[in-house]
Amino acid sequence: MKNLSKIIAAAGLLMLAFAIIFSCSTPNTAEGKRFTPGKYPVTISGHGGDIEFEVEMSETGITAITVISESETDGLGKPALEKMASKIIAEQSLDVDAVTGASDSSDAVKEAVMIALEKAGGSAADLRPSARENSLQNEEITADVVVVGGGASGTAAALAAAEKGANVVVLEKASTPGGAGRFFAEGLLAFESSQQKDLGIKYTVEQAFKFLAEYTHLKNNGDLTRTILAESASTIDWMAKYGAETKLIPNTQKAHVNDPATYHKYVDKHQAYDTMYSKFENMGGKLYTDAAGKKLIIENGKVTGIIAEKADGSELTVRAESVILATGGFGGNDEMIRKYMNVTDYATLAYANNVGDGFNMAVEAGADEFNPGIAVHSALIPVKDPKIWQGTAGQLHNLPLMWINREGKRFVDESAVYDFALWGNAVVTQGGVYYTVVDETTMKLLSTEGSPLTNSFERTYLVGANVDTNLASGVVAPLENLYESMEATIQAGGAFKADTLEELAAAIDVDPENLKASAASYTEAVRTGNDTKFFKDEEYLKYGVSEGPFYAIKAAALVENSIGGVRVNSDLEVLTDEMKAIPGLFAVGCDAGSLYGDSYPVYEGLCLSFAFNSGRLAGYKAAEQ
Repeated sequence: MKNLSKIIAAAGLLMLAFAIIFSCSTPNTAEGKRFTPGKYPVTISGHGGDIEFEVEMSETGITAITVISESETDGLGKPALEKMASKIIAEQSLDVDAVTGASDSSDAVKEAVMIALEKAGGSAADLRPSARENSLQNEEITADVVVVGGGASGTAAALAAAEKGANVVVLEKASTPGGAGRFFAEGLLAFESSQQKDLGIKYTVEQAFKFLAEYTHLKNNGDLTRTILAESASTIDWMAKYGAETKLIPNTQKAHVNDPATYHKYVDKHQAYDTMYSKFENMGGKLYTDAAGKKLIIENGKVTGIIAEKADGSELTVRAESVILATGGFGGNDEMIRKYMNVTDYATLAYANNVGDGFNMAVEAGADEFNPGIAVHSALIPVKDPKIWQGTAGQLHNLPLMWINREGKRFVDESAVYDFALWGNAVVTQGGVYYTVVDETTMKLLSTEGSPLTNSFERTYLVGANVDTNLASGVVAPLENLYESMEATIQAGGAFKADTLEELAAAIDVDPENLKASAASYTEAVRTGNDTKFFKDEEYLKYGVSEGPFYAIKAAALVENSIGGVRVNSDLEVLTDEMKAIPGLFAVGCDAGSLYGDSYPVYEGLCLSFAFNSGRLAGYKAAEQ
């Protein structure tokens, strides 16, 4: 009935395009309605930037939806475009569900079609009603272990349980398994790993345990923390056995670059997840994608399975001896972020699928909460278009320039920019928003000469590009397009420019006297090399704020994921508020309360490490039930 054709368009770059074309008879629309036939170009803002569509119409309906260019996320947004186009054409309706985990991409397809319909002289009401099945086919299966979520923790749990001979089912909400552990994370930490030993790096489990105990003020789960840290080294080798190879690299954040290396970066994370699931299925495991866990089955006080919803709306019931919740926490749930972070203004790069499914199901089953919170990791310009917040003007946030809060006052030693957890925490104390303020002299210097300061994300960018971090320059090259980028950021509402500090204060709605006083005292600190306010090191006192025009670039606390979750013991069994295990129920990764107090610790890769290690341990334990 339908064929997928790929169209290659060249415009300096080779771009992949696809069209969903049906060879069936011309679609019917509501009686008496007709469209003007033609191909209608439409550009819509998606998750990763602008998406160029071409929607082809016949007199009676939609015949093709072509994506000419896009920059959506591999494995998420890209396939969502294809799936949504298929659904809309098949049903000749916009009344179709968004692809789970890719709402921005899904909405972009719908919006593009809606605009094309209007260009063709019609509207969505002129299409035939959705052709959904009147009776859905529900399904029921059995397993020894069912894992709810196919991200890092769920994948590890599934492999571990299957390794012990259990019959394992994985329910993955998205179309592609891997979650945040695949699409966002780059690596995990370990202590006393074989790679560290080969390089003579000595940082022990005992040292790490004592550090976390002090850092969290003993608000972490000490027994579980000790268990996870002790397992971390063997898990690195265990992952490699299943195709998830890692490479030990120097720490990426400037504040920790001279600390002993503990960060094990994926060699190829997409290949890793493909291989892990191939091996899982070779062991007899079954992966269901587009299947979202909805409700635990509880019988006589024991969890005996789960009811999931498939993409077509039908139910999949899995009866099992053990249920492992691995749904990634609630970093994609705005309501829960506001509740547990206690701020309303923030930016987010959290995985959209992680909306608290596992956490909420566990709590409904009687689980106790344990330190639920938010991992705030640096800050960025709070605008949707990534070309803006990834642009040159956005890079000014990565330097220890002058920061002010919404009172117009400095609030921290800005060299906190070199430790992402501390940077994010500092922003949260100010309600989630601050401004980087620079003057014209600084703009000219940065655009023509660069800076001796280090871009706090330089090594992170190199890691993402698979470039050796030893090649980091530690300085900023001239930002040649800084003025152009700043103007684009101003137009997008992410920055402000004014001839005087009084006018800038009015533009960003802060007290003008506070802003003038902050600029004057900071400029004096730069002149003397002595910050009497927050004792910022002279090394970072480079640029005063005294010569107009002046610029303020807005920044918001960046949410990466949730931390904490429901209370568990060292076997990852879910506990009630009376510290009693709920039979048959486990929680891992960001669904489990764990190593954290009220802040993400400064260790790089701790969250992913907890995911793989907790999943592995829970998988082994669940297989014994």
